[in-house]
Formats: sequence, C-alpha cells, structure tokens
Amino acid sequence: MLNISIVNQRLPFGGNKTMFEIDDVLQLQCTGEVENINAISSQDIRWCKKENGKFKVLLLQDPPRASLFERSKDGCRVVQKSVIFYRISENDTNLEFMCESRYGPVCGAQGINLTLSVPTILKSTDKWQMSPILVHDKRSMINPARLELDGSARTIILECTASIRSKDSSVAVAYFNLSVIRSFLMKNPTLNMQD
Repeated sequence: MLNISIVNQRLPFGGNKTMFEIDDVLQLQCTGEVENINAISSQDIRWCKKENGKFKVLLLQDPPRASLFERSKDGCRVVQKSVIFYRISENDTNLEFMCESRYGPVCGAQGINLTLSVPTILKSTDKWQMSPILVHDKRSMINPARLELDGSARTIILECTASIRSKDSSVAVAYFNLSVIRSFLMKNPTLNMQD
C-alpha cells in the first residue's frame, strides 16, 4: 500500500482540522497495489473499521469509488485509488480505519494494509433540545415577535416541549406551560417579547 489519508481536512479559513466531531463527513482515500489479471484489477481495495479492538469489514451505503491510479508498462503492476465517505456517529470513539489489498476473509490477517487513526471529539448528546415556543391565549395563536394585548389584564400562554436523548438511547420529554398575567398593560398595551 502506498498511502491512506483524509482528503477533506482543511478548515474554511486555512489550516488543517485536527479533531473531528459527530456528523462530520470524512472523505478517506487509499492508494495501493492490487491483484490483477492481464493488467486489470481483479480485487479492489477493501476498507475495514476497528470495532471492539478488532478490524471488521466496513459496510457502506455507497460502495468505495475505485479508479486506476497507475499501471506499469508491462501490466504486471496495477495501482488503484479507492475513495470512501464516512459520517462520524456518536459511537465513533477511538476511530480507526484500515485499507488493504490482497486480503483474505478477515481484515488485516493477510495481504498488505495501512491504518489511519481519526481523532474525534464526541460532544455529549445529553442536552435538552427545545421545540419552538408557542404563544396563544387559549383562542388563537399569537405572533411571538409582537404581542398586542388589549384590556387591563390578559392571560397569555407560552408552551414549549423539550426532549433529551441520553447515551442509553432513552428519551425524556418535558412539557412546559407557562401562563403569564400582565395587569400593568393598560399603560403599555404593546409588549415586545425581546424586552
């Protein structure tokens, strides 16, 4: 094998990204010599990922994009380039990939291979996520940007649903219903929600 690399590790304002986060999409590239028959590759480069301390064949939604990189004049040596796209998930701690050629049934047991470690920062997913706040007065929805309140006192209701998904995949949901009574609105009938 010649090399394995992360292709799209550039940051928008220059420099290389050194740590990757959940939902980052990696473009991984591997270049190496492959088995061939009559100067045509007979076995493409295979990708594996380390899981529970062992490399296993990486199952991808889209198959690797394999292309001819180099061929010797006599056709005895064929070098292939293989590209995959991989989205980092919340389970990807100590992320490590292997690309290999001339392989057997088990990743890394025979043939030629290269490995690549991908440093990840896995932010906690145990954060409350809020739905939009609904504002109404039991009869109709109210535009939350500006509330026009008539009368000396009026009850408005702010409703919101929040949820959290913990690491064990359970979901907790909280429902908030806050009734706000404003009796001072006779002097100021327009309430700006940003105040």
